[in-house]
Amino acid sequence: MRRVKRRRKINWVSVSFAIWAVTGIMYLGTSVGLRTYNSYLNVQKQDYERQIAALQKDNEVAQMAVNQLSTYDRIMEIAAKDGMKSYNGNVITVMANE
Repeated sequence: MRRVKRRRKINWVSVSFAIWAVTGIMYLGTSVGLRTYNSYLNVQKQDYERQIAALQKDNEVAQMAVNQLSTYDRIMEIAAKDGMKSYNGNVITVMANE
C-alpha cells in the first residue's frame, strides 16, 4: 500500500495572531525598558547637577580667598617684612641687607 502524504494547509489567521502577540509583547517590554532607562538617566542628571553646583560653590570660595590674599595692602606688608621697598608706586624692589 502506498501512503499518500497530505500537504498541510497553513492557517494564516493563527500565524498572524502569533506574530501580533509577539509584537505586542516586544512593544510592552521595550516600552518598560526605555522608561526605566529614562528614569535612571534623569537621576544621573540630577546627581551631576548637584556636583556641578557644589564645585561652583567651592570655586567661588576659592576665588574669594585668592582675592583676599592678593590685596595690595597685604602684598605691601609682606614685602616690607621681607626687606623690600616700594618706589614709583607699584614697583617693588629688593634691597640687600648688608
